[in-house]
Amino acid sequence: MEQYRLQVATARKDNPPPRLQFIRSVDSLTIARKDGALVVVINEESETPFDTTDVFQISEHLELVSLDESDLIMKVKTLKPIFLTIVDCRTTPAFIKKAASKTRAKVRDLCIASKAEPSSICLSTVFAVFPGIEHMVLDNVFPTSWIKFHQTTKLRCFTMHVSDADVIRGVDLWTFYKKQARGFTMMLTFDNNSDADNLELEEIVNEYFMPVESSPFDLVVNYHNRAVLYILKED
Repeated sequence: MEQYRLQVATARKDNPPPRLQFIRSVDSLTIARKDGALVVVINEESETPFDTTDVFQISEHLELVSLDESDLIMKVKTLKPIFLTIVDCRTTPAFIKKAASKTRAKVRDLCIASKAEPSSICLSTVFAVFPGIEHMVLDNVFPTSWIKFHQTTKLRCFTMHVSDADVIRGVDLWTFYKKQARGFTMMLTFDNNSDADNLELEEIVNEYFMPVESSPFDLVVNYHNRAVLYILKED
């Protein structure tokens, strides 16, 4: 409106009135790169070409599929924390930071998955730019950095699907747990049928945890032939 008034007052044509933008209220939105072009799926309906002029107000779920940082050009608004799913994207720290800026970091639940080759993620970046996350799932995605010394989180539940014990080898799990919210639990599903690899994972877990028969527990590990509940050992 101010720009329009300036045009009238000065009688110049280089200050055109702003174009009205219509905000589309949706429950869920998927933005994906398919056959070299960006497409959108609104409320699980048929996909349509992506329009850069669209502004979406999302109430529940945003899904990003097969994107990199340069593809994050959508305009979205979130009135409350949403569920964000990232699938087969190039999840560099720059990508994660830009995804956070697009959603104003209003994300409560986060799922990052790789359906093809395993990918990596910098968890310390995730925690820094999405401070309100309470539930997180990593599926075939491996942390390269877990958490910085000064960081704390609101995370209540963390689920990982992995196939290699090296994912948690060398990680100070005791310190990681102490940085989380009260009542935090972690579930680790080991998608590997090798007895030797399962034993190797169990040895790493036993450095920090003790098995228990029932609640309360801090960790659940789904080995290839059984599930075990654990509590965190005292430091």
